[in-house]
Amino acid sequence: MIPGLGKEQVTVGSAPDNDIVLAGSAPHHARIVKQQGQLFLVDAGEGPTLANGAPIAPSQPVPFDFRTQFVLGQAPLPLGHPAIALMLMSPGQFQAPRGHVVIGRDGARATLVISHGAVSGLHATVMMDRMMV
Repeated sequence: MIPGLGKEQVTVGSAPDNDIVLAGSAPHHARIVKQQGQLFLVDAGEGPTLANGAPIAPSQPVPFDFRTQFVLGQAPLPLGHPAIALMLMSPGQFQAPRGHVVIGRDGARATLVISHGAVSGLHATVMMDRMMV
């Protein structure tokens, strides 16, 4: 199992114990949480947080849509951070042939499920070189 795969929340801040460490933010500035398959940013109230330049109220979930630019204190949140991407992934039920990874939203037909609207039910198959497997 990959560490962080399917995690229900990640923490963001300047303290080293966060999943996403951002210099210029409060020690435990915010969390990104998964609720009913969707991601939300929740400010912890330790410092200013902006979404597309507008202030966010502490403890109010704001949809995390990979388009909204979040700034925590003085630090922009990297939307493509691996910890965030891993939240959307989980193992699927499909048993692909050796050297194949089937990616999609449909867990019965995929070996790697990515729960995001931009991913179709059966999205792609990755075939790895036999020498690498």
